[in-house]
Amino acid sequence: MARRKSERYDTVSIVVHWVLAVLIIGLLIGGHALEDVPARVKAEEAVMHAGLGILVFALMLFRIVWRFLHPVAPSPELTTWERRLSKTVQGLLYFFLLLQPVVGVGLALTAGYDVEPFGLFNLSLLGLPDPIAYFALAQLHGFGFAAIALLTIVHILAALRHRFIKKNGVLRRMLPDRKSRMDTAAA
Repeated sequence: MARRKSERYDTVSIVVHWVLAVLIIGLLIGGHALEDVPARVKAEEAVMHAGLGILVFALMLFRIVWRFLHPVAPSPELTTWERRLSKTVQGLLYFFLLLQPVVGVGLALTAGYDVEPFGLFNLSLLGLPDPIAYFALAQLHGFGFAAIALLTIVHILAALRHRFIKKNGVLRRMLPDRKSRMDTAAA
């Protein structure tokens, strides 16, 4: 049975997108702030950061499966080069958003932190403190931070370009449909 492609994103996709947006921006800001936190506070903050990173990982896996099951047609308002660039940025963003939490958990484990995301399960048995691995993972996590920050900025700027310069409906596809809500409320 062929899946029909929708013209706009469904409610689940929109909610997951915006929850991820808030989490990712929060993790970027919080992760950067961890650099300046005193050591006694850093362990607690790093564990919370790791837990939120694992949540991002789980939401990204869900988003990929959901998107496969609920495909969206490419916007007809995109030019060929915009469509290619959009797919490239999205692919790289997905890659780094899946890689970064894995590297982050490895980083926390090699630092000797107990990793128990939200107290649900304990990942600490998977690793032991290891200064050499910690250094390598810290470098990779820093690169991932820069890549995610850059790709997020590109994504936001592209959405704003479509909204304010091209004045088309590309951004509206990822916003809640007010017309549908108003029609439902009137019924």
